[in-house]
Amino acid sequence: MNLAGWMTTLNKRLCGVMKAGRFIAINAMLVCPKKRQVQLCCAGLPGAQVFDGKAWKEVPAPGNAPLGIACSARYEECVLPLSTGRHWMLFTDGILEVQNSAGEYFEDQAFATALQQADGGADFLKHLVEKWRAFAHGASYQDDATVLTITDHSAPPPSELALACHPDTLRLVREFIEAWAAYHGIRDDLTGLMVLGCDEVMSNICKYAYCSSSSERPACCRIESDAGSVRILIEHHGEGITNEDFQKLVAPPSTGQRIGGLGLHVISEIFDHVDFRRQAGKSVIELVKSTTAASPG
Repeated sequence: MNLAGWMTTLNKRLCGVMKAGRFIAINAMLVCPKKRQVQLCCAGLPGAQVFDGKAWKEVPAPGNAPLGIACSARYEECVLPLSTGRHWMLFTDGILEVQNSAGEYFEDQAFATALQQADGGADFLKHLVEKWRAFAHGASYQDDATVLTITDHSAPPPSELALACHPDTLRLVREFIEAWAAYHGIRDDLTGLMVLGCDEVMSNICKYAYCSSSSERPACCRIESDAGSVRILIEHHGEGITNEDFQKLVAPPSTGQRIGGLGLHVISEIFDHVDFRRQAGKSVIELVKSTTAASPG
């Protein structure tokens, strides 16, 4: 059962035992260190905040009703890589809804200002609490005010690999992609496909891009991701192909006399976008894979 299913079941139980007119506002966050994923389900409380290394941002979680109001309510969650940010923050509505002597709410401006001033330093939580207490001083009404933070202390793997392009170094590319994907919470099935596709690219570079007398054969692999995709750039100094060449060679295998080209067909099937180009005197292969597709099964 995922977190949203658990919350839906909990709501049904509560609706059967709570007195009319009562409800519970709660946020639930499930962190899986093994998969390096975060599930967040919000029920009547503001969404979480995450620090991405530059600024605090609100986590794009679906808004759900508090528990205990409607037995038929269905709850939705968001699932994000743990690497989305170093710090994660949950808080109750008593943090945002407190008013100062001028009638201003903490959520109007003071909350965002306090977060950005705190940055992601070691004392960011202490700074936020101090600002909130100073703002709330003398307030006539204060609801429950709680802040919970989670910090990821694991060191990220490198996002770039430089190597000499030889058959015996291809394992380095596979290990590089696997380590990066594991840290960023990429599903195993997508990781396996990306490893296979990049292995085919590197194999073709080894076979065809560099002449047999070339000894250095430099290549570089870089990888990055956003909310919905992974982008891999492979650069080398050998002879590359164009997109037109790729389209001619990428036709699926058949029973005819055509020999070779299966690797390029595999690459085209795995990645959602493939681009071959010359850039700054180098051959560049750009590979993009969507990570938003549903998990198999």
